[in-house]
Amino acid sequence: MFEELNKQLEDKNSTIIEIGYFDGDKDNLLPSIAFWNEFGTYTAPARPFFRNTINEFLNKWTKHWAKKHNEFAEEIKTDLQDTIRRGEFEPNAPITIYGGWMRNKKSGKLFYVKGKGEGKPPLTNTGKLADSVSIRITKGAA
Repeated sequence: MFEELNKQLEDKNSTIIEIGYFDGDKDNLLPSIAFWNEFGTYTAPARPFFRNTINEFLNKWTKHWAKKHNEFAEEIKTDLQDTIRRGEFEPNAPITIYGGWMRNKKSGKLFYVKGKGEGKPPLTNTGKLADSVSIRITKGAA
């Protein structure tokens, strides 16, 4: 499938479907937030919603490849949103939920972290990341 996709990307008559978070979207922080959730940070675990969605739905998408571009893109967008909304990700750490004292890794100084009182990770707690998935369809080589 990826070999065929690469051929189509090189074809100036092909249609390119992009699904995700783009610079210039309503909230320019979303591409960064999506990246941090997908791959994790120094202090937060990865919550790979893109990779999990691809792994779960790739076989289904391959069968639906011939659909109209808009329908196909909407199907992928919905699958991605459903993966995020299911929330099957590592929960926040206890210190994030309840708060407590921590030591700065560089200086060794103690500081207090106020708890969020929420076990859901930022990926799912507001619904904004799922609601903000965008589709971009263009003709011709990227």
